[in-house]
Amino acid sequence: MTDKNFLDFVLSLNPDFSARPMMGEYLLYYKGKHVANVCDNTLLLKDIPSVRLQLPSVQLQSPYEGAKPQIVYEEFENLSLLSSCLEELYNSLPNKKKK
Repeated sequence: MTDKNFLDFVLSLNPDFSARPMMGEYLLYYKGKHVANVCDNTLLLKDIPSVRLQLPSVQLQSPYEGAKPQIVYEEFENLSLLSSCLEELYNSLPNKKKK
């Protein structure tokens, strides 16, 4: 279970972040697009090759049992790297229309 302080910390990293609770954890949105999850006090970015290439090391973790593994993001001191990863995710992931 994610601590509220950790979620607040993650949200403070980028002004374009927003979060929505989901099953005790959080979906993380960047400019309105779901790009990551916050689970067990861990920031998990969606796993796409172009993001993997930007990171010095890649560790994968599933946000919940049966889900696709995602990239564990730990480079919190490098906000330009985070911004670059977020832009790559935003531009690479399809837009989903709300019904």
